[in-house]
Amino acid sequence: MAACCFSAPFARALDDECAAWPGEPSPLPRVDDREPRTARWAELRAEELTVRAQLAEPRDPMESLRLWRRVLCLDPKSSPAWNGVGRTRPVRIHQLEMRWGRRQQASLRDPWGQLALAINVPAPVPQLSRATREQLARAEEQIDASEASLGEARFQETLDLVRAAGDTLSQVSAGVAAATPLRARAAIIGGTAHIALGDDAAARESFTRALVANPRLTLDPAKTSPKVIEAFEAARTGRGGAR
Repeated sequence: MAACCFSAPFARALDDECAAWPGEPSPLPRVDDREPRTARWAELRAEELTVRAQLAEPRDPMESLRLWRRVLCLDPKSSPAWNGVGRTRPVRIHQLEMRWGRRQQASLRDPWGQLALAINVPAPVPQLSRATREQLARAEEQIDASEASLGEARFQETLDLVRAAGDTLSQVSAGVAAATPLRARAAIIGGTAHIALGDDAAARESFTRALVANPRLTLDPAKTSPKVIEAFEAARTGRGGAR
C-alpha cells in the first residue's frame, strides 16, 4: 500500500510522532539525509525496527503498528512499513459469546446460523500455584522489556533481559505448559539480537533452544529478516550459522 493512499491527517499525525526517542539523534535522521553517515544510521535503524515490527505483528498488532509508524519516520517511502501500517491499523471485530460445555448445533435450515453460536471452551486446567504464576508473570515482563529493547537497537541490553527471563523461567517446573511459549519467544528475541551484533554462532544456539521448546516453531519469511530466517533454519537443520 503506497503512502499516497493515506489521508493528510494521518500523515500529519505521523510527523508529530517523529521526535527522537531516548538515545536517538535529534532531530531524528532520515534515509534521505544529505549527510551519508546520518542517512546510513537511519537506514540501519529502520532495518532493525522492521525486524521488531515483523516479530510483534502476530502477537501484538498495536505494538507492531507503533514500530511500523516509527520506520516511516526514518524512511517515509518504505513500502513494507506502509503495508505493515495497513495490516495493523485497529479494526472492530465481532465478540463471540464464550460458554462452558458442548457446542450448540446449528439448524440445518440455517447453516449460517452456526457463525453466531457460542464457542466451545475446553474445561479449565488445574490452578497454578501463586509462586508459579508470579514467576511466569515476571518472565513475561522481562521478555516484553527485551522486545522493547530490541526494537530500540539496544542489543546488549536485550540479551541481558533475555538471560534474566531465562533465569526466572528456570524456577518454573518443566511440566508447566505456560512456560514453553515464553522460553521459545525469549530464545527468538535473543537470537535476533545476536544476529544484529554479528554473533552468528550464538544466534544459532538461541534458535536451537527455541526449537527445543517448540520443534514445530516456524518464522514467516514474509515478515522476518532473511538473515534471521537463514540462522533459524540453520539451527533447525544443524548447518552453519548465517553468513
